[in-house]
Amino acid sequence: MPCGSLEFAAPGSKFKVTVGHRHTGTPRRPEAPRWKLRDVSGNFFKQDSGQRGGYANRGMAWNMLRTMALGVMQHSLHIEGFGIRLRPVRMSDAEMIVWLRNQDYVRGKLGDSATTVAAQEAWLAEYFARPNDYYFMIETLAGTPVGTHGLYHFSGTTAESGRFTIRPDVVAAVPSSILAFDLAFERLQLLELVALCVATNHGIHSLNRKFGFKQDRIKPDAITIGGKSADLIRFSLQAADWRDYRERLIPLAEFAEERIRCWDESRIDGRLMAREPAIPDVAAMAPVLISPPTTQLPLPAAPV
Repeated sequence: MPCGSLEFAAPGSKFKVTVGHRHTGTPRRPEAPRWKLRDVSGNFFKQDSGQRGGYANRGMAWNMLRTMALGVMQHSLHIEGFGIRLRPVRMSDAEMIVWLRNQDYVRGKLGDSATTVAAQEAWLAEYFARPNDYYFMIETLAGTPVGTHGLYHFSGTTAESGRFTIRPDVVAAVPSSILAFDLAFERLQLLELVALCVATNHGIHSLNRKFGFKQDRIKPDAITIGGKSADLIRFSLQAADWRDYRERLIPLAEFAEERIRCWDESRIDGRLMAREPAIPDVAAMAPVLISPPTTQLPLPAAPV
C-alpha cells in the first residue's frame, strides 16, 4: 500500500516527479520505493512501481527526484579560453539543444534527436542521473550559447567524445574542441579519446583528422537514424599525440577568438537596435563542423 509521497517540480519545468514508497510485507524488502515522472498534463513518461530492485530502486528514485525535479547537474567542470567557455548543460538548455540538433545541416549527421523540448527535457533528466557523463553547453564569454560537446562512455582511461554541434554562423569548432580535449587529457587524466562518426559526415571526419584523430575501423550498421541503419567510423586520439596537434591549432583558435568576439558584439548590438539578424556567410567560415550548404538561407531564430 502507498505510504507517503512527495511531488516536486522545478520552476518552469514541464515535468513533475512523485516519489513515495509502499510496504511489501517481506522481511528482505520491507520498503519498495516508487516514482513517477509525468508532464504537466498528467501524462506519464516513466514510472517504477516498486516491484523490483528494492533498495537499489530507492536510490534511483531519489536520484531521479533530485535530477528531474530540480534539474541539478551531475558535474561542475568548467573551462574557458579563446573567447568561449564550456559549462555543464542545464535543464533550461533543452530548447537550444533541440534547435541545434534539428537544423538541416545537422540532421542525419548524428543519432536520432529529440524533436520537442519536452522530449529533450526527459532525456536530460536521465542524463543528469548518469555518472561519468559530461555534457557541455558551448557559449561565448557574454553567455550566448553556440553549441554542445560531450565526454562520455568512460572505460578506464578511455572515453568517447561526441554530441558535437556548432551554430554555422560562428567559428567555435576549433576553440571548443581544444577546450574539451584539454579537459579530457589534463583535468580528467584520460589517455585516449574515441570518436564514433556517421560514415557520411565527411566534414567531422576532416575536422577529427585536424585534431590528430586517426581512423582505426568501420562499424557497419552500428546506428539507426531516421529508421535507417548507418555505418560508424571509429577515430581515436592518444594523449601523447594531443600536445603536438594542439600547438598547431592555436593560431586557428586565436583567429577564431576575434571572430567570435565580433560576432557576439554584433549580435548584442542587433538585439539592442531591434535589427533583423544578417544572413550568415556560411561559405566564408573555416573551419566548420560540416560542409556548408550550397545555398545561403537565413537560419531559424535560435532560442534567446
